[in-house]
Amino acid sequence: MKFLIVFLLMFSTFSAECVNSSLKKAGFGFANKKTFSQIEINVNKWILESSEDFVLDYESELFSSIYNDFVSITSIDNLQTSEDEMDGDVIFIRALSSGKLLEIRWFQNGLKSVAFDKDYQKCPTAIVPTSSNKLF
Repeated sequence: MKFLIVFLLMFSTFSAECVNSSLKKAGFGFANKKTFSQIEINVNKWILESSEDFVLDYESELFSSIYNDFVSITSIDNLQTSEDEMDGDVIFIRALSSGKLLEIRWFQNGLKSVAFDKDYQKCPTAIVPTSSNKLF
């Protein structure tokens, strides 16, 4: 099973197409009414204000065909959300070399959202979750 998951992740990261419509079909909304930096501030504020509810879920590295370089993935789980509803409530995607935040995916109030820095990427990272309770 782990092999299959790794294969799917690697296959999807080498897909250079924008996944906007696929993410929309998976229930994601695109947070674009605010600047990316403001979204970053808001998500970090939410995590800090409820820090006792958030725990590190996992960290990983992979190649992003959208960013065209390696990125780090950090998943943070909100303990107030059941795993059946959402497993991993906030995903931070950063440039591996610089630590620059490129994309955020999060689940809040029953909604899945994605935002990315258009100065660095033309669209979200090319990974669409295969389960309705995943962001990545």
